[in-house]
Amino acid sequence: VILFLNDSISSSYVDYLTIEAGNQDAIITVRHYTGEPENRSSYFKFDPILDTIENVSTRFKDKIPRMDLSGTVNVSKAFTTTELTGEEEWSMISAVNFTLENNLKFGSFVYPNNNSLLNLDGLPMDHCAIYYEFNNIIRYSVNDTIEIKMRLRHGNVNYTVTKNLTIDAIFDFNLKWPNDYRNRHLIVVDINTIYQYFGYEEFSGRCSQIILTFKEGRSIYDISNLEGTKSTVKAIASDIQVAIGIKEYNIDLPKLRVLGNAEFVSVLIV
Repeated sequence: VILFLNDSISSSYVDYLTIEAGNQDAIITVRHYTGEPENRSSYFKFDPILDTIENVSTRFKDKIPRMDLSGTVNVSKAFTTTELTGEEEWSMISAVNFTLENNLKFGSFVYPNNNSLLNLDGLPMDHCAIYYEFNNIIRYSVNDTIEIKMRLRHGNVNYTVTKNLTIDAIFDFNLKWPNDYRNRHLIVVDINTIYQYFGYEEFSGRCSQIILTFKEGRSIYDISNLEGTKSTVKAIASDIQVAIGIKEYNIDLPKLRVLGNAEFVSVLIV
């Protein structure tokens, strides 16, 4: 009975950290440092990094580039009107490679409030989808047109693009983003839309982050052996960190970060 309880608690907590982290074991981003070149950008070419990972480690399953940027949108007076209030809300625009993520079956879009699967296999150019809790603030409906002012800083150059996009879906999600993205006023587009808006020649093949998942999946995280789990995960990440550059890139470990808050749970299962 005690063993079953221990396994149950451990399994439940791994479920929790997987949800909190959006099923992301590691995230690679650009590291900024004092004295760096003034044109050093947070948006980096991902193919060389992916090649390095392939050459250095066999521990990773999925490797997913994404491109996040900021924006602002107008607030609508109501879901049933196209009239605007004159107010604006900030937004996080997450540009996703739908083809890749669909092939990998990485996360899912679901209908708000009932968790049934939403058939959102892609977003054409000039189309977007809005996270439902953010949409409760800005009050748009499917098939409405929304004006989005998008901004990014690429090295020492600031880019601003304003576009009208058609809303294809109002969505919730499972294991597509970390839970804290629910507070980030999330709007989703296809990554090729962003490349087109800001310039294919400069931005195609770039991302702001690479998401990595372990082949071992959930089995690598053991709530009854926190120190062993931390050592294993950090060792895997360290191999990649050294290969891609300690100074040049940062590797965040979202599940391990959540697991670090699990000390109190481990008391229950020791």
